[in-house]
Amino acid sequence: MSMESRSKFERQFYELFQYILITSTVLLSVFDFVVQSNNVMIIVNDVVSIVIVFGSFAIYKRSFFQASVILVTVGFLGIVIARSWVMSGYFGGINLSILILLGFVYSLLLTKTVQRVMHGVTAVGLLVILTLKVIENPDNLIKSIREAIPYITMYVIISVPTALLKNLYVANQAQLEAANLELVKLNAEVDAQNEELRQNQESLTYINNHLEGLVEEKTRLVKIKNEKLIQLAFTNSHRVRAPLARILGLIDLSSVEATPDFAFLFARIKEQAVEMDSITRQAGVQLNEAALD
Repeated sequence: MSMESRSKFERQFYELFQYILITSTVLLSVFDFVVQSNNVMIIVNDVVSIVIVFGSFAIYKRSFFQASVILVTVGFLGIVIARSWVMSGYFGGINLSILILLGFVYSLLLTKTVQRVMHGVTAVGLLVILTLKVIENPDNLIKSIREAIPYITMYVIISVPTALLKNLYVANQAQLEAANLELVKLNAEVDAQNEELRQNQESLTYINNHLEGLVEEKTRLVKIKNEKLIQLAFTNSHRVRAPLARILGLIDLSSVEATPDFAFLFARIKEQAVEMDSITRQAGVQLNEAALD
């Protein structure tokens, strides 16, 4: 799990835990080197402790949060078991107290399956420590169990509620994130609708602000078109009347003459009829052009 998915409190707590762990490990190692430099197992144990704490801190800084927690806690569980094996029995209380701290760290910083597995590993470590104490002094079995019971009780009292609260917190956070995503989606939809409404409102505002001008422009165009039509009607009526008047004159001429030349008259009438046909065709084209303007 990446550090981005961790809460600010978890990161701050784990960083503080790391700093305290590094400081105490270095001080303990210096003390062991000064006081017990002849004990190779203790020195090796201290070197391993330093490697574990600095290694887990480096992993944490690379954003591998859960891996860092597992490394430091499993490492120190192993160190506790090793110290119980190589050192005298009076370290038992300290070791059990460290186990309680590890249980609290598991419950606070780990989740779900990993959390349960690490509690199981710690329970195995506790069993190993008790076994080592019994092996060291078989006659004090009852005493060792009595000493362990308060620590086991404290482990359960601290770890179980912490784990329950942590898991509840994680579940609530997941629900909140899902709700936030839904709200973000709804907000995006509302923003899109608002933008559409804004554009429609701008269109309506533009139309309202320019309605009078649009009506005036339409009226002006209609007036111009009507004027063109009137002008065309007036012009074409006079153009059509000229050949028509000539045809009528030719007809009157045929009735006046005693022996009219019908061939001549029909030829002239045809000329005037062709001219009238041409004028009416042109008038039709002009009317169509005027209607399309």
